[in-house]
Amino acid sequence: DSPALKAGLQKGDIIVEIAGNTVESYADYATIFGQKKGNQLLEIKVLRQAGNEYTEMTFNIILGAAN
Repeated sequence: DSPALKAGLQKGDIIVEIAGNTVESYADYATIFGQKKGNQLLEIKVLRQAGNEYTEMTFNIILGAAN
């Protein structure tokens, strides 16, 4: 029931881009999300394993407001 799951992301997806910013490490991920504001629409690109290959998928999510 997580917001990520509702948006279509799955366990094991590898996030490679957030809002046009390349994600190569957890530090990149944390920095990018730290700069975003609640209720902002973000495009997330992930790699999802399908058998022995990975497929790039794109999702649009609305970032939740910080509490």
